[in-house]
Amino acid sequence: MSTSPLISVVMSVYNNEDFLPQAIKSIVSQSYSNFEFIIVNDGSTDSSKHIIIEWQKTDDRIIFIDRKSNKGLPYSLNESIAIAKGKYVARMDSDDVAIRDRFEKQVGFLEGKPEVDIVGGQVTHIDSKGSVLKSSKQPLSFEEIKLIAEFACPVNHPTYMVKKNAYVKLEGYRDVFIYAQDYDFILRAIDCNLIIENMPDILLQYRSSTSERSTIKIHRQLYLGRQAIKLHKERVKFRLESVKTFKKSKRTMFYAEILFSFSWNLRGKVLEMEIPRLATYIFAFFLSLLHYEVFYDSLRGLRLKLRK
Repeated sequence: MSTSPLISVVMSVYNNEDFLPQAIKSIVSQSYSNFEFIIVNDGSTDSSKHIIIEWQKTDDRIIFIDRKSNKGLPYSLNESIAIAKGKYVARMDSDDVAIRDRFEKQVGFLEGKPEVDIVGGQVTHIDSKGSVLKSSKQPLSFEEIKLIAEFACPVNHPTYMVKKNAYVKLEGYRDVFIYAQDYDFILRAIDCNLIIENMPDILLQYRSSTSERSTIKIHRQLYLGRQAIKLHKERVKFRLESVKTFKKSKRTMFYAEILFSFSWNLRGKVLEMEIPRLATYIFAFFLSLLHYEVFYDSLRGLRLKLRK
């Protein structure tokens, strides 16, 4: 391995023994090989640690950080990025599968367009058995990305390849965003005039889950995403006291919003109906009146659809 890797790949692992071997294999088998692979075991209680150790024995590009307690994704990523030696930092999740030429394509893109600070790409969503569910259609140009960012995160987090100095400029991820840390990061990048683009290529197979735990995660992501949007609009950074207040308020939101869950799930079922798309969105929009957060999210989505 080169003493100066061009890419630093960062991945946090927490109890993902079923999919971790395939995720690691998809990285070490990349067609572009000049990278270091920083893996953080974030307090796993399953066999994840053993799996990482066995892979490290076969590939000296793997740098292993072992932690006994779980501190969350933002903390683990910031810890990895702090020691990263690469010009570019690439994200990877422990249950996804990178396409073999992902790094080759992204490096070629960034080297050919030095004005771009962050590049992402498209993904195919797969289930626990690896069957393809659907493909993403993220916007490509920076102008489109800025438009979509007012409604939803416009870049698939596991496909990020970011200039290391961009992470330094933004001081990495913010720990308070246990979920939606990627959305907050992208919004802060836009506010700092960093250039973001997406490639049209499918770069990764993204593992989707329909478990109850995953549903709760989606609800929390929506709430924290709304907080990221509010901060984006206000153009302010967290202060110590506001962080403490925010942490208390989000705990209440997470566990007390039964109506939120009902409204969100009901809206999701309507969106899956085989009726004209515009009518679907209008119907879902009125159902979302059951809860103000879902209503606000639906309103932004409906406005975006009508503008196209």
